[in-house]
Amino acid sequence: MAGTPPAQAEPKKPNEVVAAGRVAASSSSGAYKIVVLGDSYSAGNGAGKYTGAKGCYRSKNNYGNQYGRYLAKRYNYKVTVTTEACSGAVTDDYWNSKAGRRPEREALDGSTDLVLMTFGGNDLGFGDIVTQCLVGVTDDEQKCAGYLSLASGLVANGSLSSRLHALLQDAADRTRTDTKIVLVGYPYLEIDRNLEFGSVALGESLYALSDAGEKAQADVVAELNAATGTDRFVFVSTKALFEGFSSWLPKADRHRHELYKAKKNKYRWMVHPVSDASIVTKATYYHPNPKGWSHESQLLERRLDPHSSFSLGTDYIGSFHFGTRFPSVEGALRQHYGHPDVVYEDEGCPMNPAWARVLHWKGLWVRFEAEQTTPTTAMDLTGWGITTARGKPSAARPEGRLPLRTSFSALRKTYPAITIEDAFGGGPYFTDLPVGATYFWTTSKGKKVESLEAGAVHWCE
Repeated sequence: MAGTPPAQAEPKKPNEVVAAGRVAASSSSGAYKIVVLGDSYSAGNGAGKYTGAKGCYRSKNNYGNQYGRYLAKRYNYKVTVTTEACSGAVTDDYWNSKAGRRPEREALDGSTDLVLMTFGGNDLGFGDIVTQCLVGVTDDEQKCAGYLSLASGLVANGSLSSRLHALLQDAADRTRTDTKIVLVGYPYLEIDRNLEFGSVALGESLYALSDAGEKAQADVVAELNAATGTDRFVFVSTKALFEGFSSWLPKADRHRHELYKAKKNKYRWMVHPVSDASIVTKATYYHPNPKGWSHESQLLERRLDPHSSFSLGTDYIGSFHFGTRFPSVEGALRQHYGHPDVVYEDEGCPMNPAWARVLHWKGLWVRFEAEQTTPTTAMDLTGWGITTARGKPSAARPEGRLPLRTSFSALRKTYPAITIEDAFGGGPYFTDLPVGATYFWTTSKGKKVESLEAGAVHWCE
């Protein structure tokens, strides 16, 4: 039936091993095959050098093509990139043909090694929100409020999640069991959280919608990994990158790179309406500019290349999202950091009765949990933490929005609503960040970080 998942999965080709020091080829052509699916944030709007179907804005400089060139250069290997993504695409375009183009899913088969995609933005009415809320010559307060409400409803009622779940599962069914399926997130559209548009609290509404949509995307990826017992699904957030928080960015790039509606941002990595593009090319408004696309490719290098350092995020370690089964994650961690200093496996603690496995490398610990209280291998990655006094492996880098050298007062500049809590009347003292991490302080004043944790926090450890 059109627009619905297929009844049966297609046959899969045998798995091939990724050899150390190079990208393994699994297709009959001997090349590592990347397929880029989705909408304008994958096609390449704003990147220039467009080719292919009219109106799709498929660029030779989108993040998929740039990442492919990086792999080919680093590993001296043949890499092919097929961009099926098209400007304006919604999740239905994955399943069905449109304007003479085949369904995007038909680009996938057993020879595909890596799938990169952005999906969901246009399902929520991205274009209408930009036009009616953010572009001064076309904005309309009443219509803006209506589109924001509609988008928020599609996230809240689970529609976005169900569409993404079916799409990602089908992408997995059409490819091999070792094919990585990567869902890339969207940056914030507006920097000013306090921006108002008439009676519309536009800044707060856009932040809330973006955060809720990203949580839905990340949750679907985690659910699929947990259900399949694999790590083949990956969610890559771009928010910290465009916020200038990514730890690998040089000092000169530690600025916000999104847009302001009310003024220009000289550090922008996105296409500003009218200033950077005319009405003729309005399809590029609020999309990454060439710098933005380049930095997204660099983000993929650090998140997907197995030989890059394991960055620590609010819901991931390296390319492993929380919810991934432990054998594959632990093997990668041991290969990267070496043999752990301590391996703890027990029933956990009374406040959280579950079978747990915790690995320590100096001050870094990584936790896996089961849904039962007896020994089992069915454990999922649930969190990580760094105790500053014990040191950490040199490659263990929290993402830029999670600095280890900081204070409560410094964090409040970014997160004004945060507070210092006292767990048991005398410590531990902690602060929960809205992005999904917890800081523990050496004193109630919050002047020095004792530890930083993401994921499951357990007082009895």
